[in-house]
Amino acid sequence: MDLPTIRAEKIHLQRNGAAMSEIASLIVGSEKLTSIFGRWPSFHDEEIHDLHLQRGYINPEDEVYEFPFLTVRLHLWLMTRDIDQKGF
Repeated sequence: MDLPTIRAEKIHLQRNGAAMSEIASLIVGSEKLTSIFGRWPSFHDEEIHDLHLQRGYINPEDEVYEFPFLTVRLHLWLMTRDIDQKGF
């Protein structure tokens, strides 16, 4: 399955300040993850496959506003209470 690319445009959170649903509202394309998992994932024990930071370029004189963005490709697991035949 080809997972979606999610781009965070603007995130300013205080530690203990925002609930997961509030974080999701700040991430462009977050609905793609919630449609796959049925909810916002916790990202506990996720595996980072790729991380790319585009620093952007801003030049008001030429009216160029390319803001920085971060692209992350992760492998996530959906933790459930289900146990398979081997006990996992």
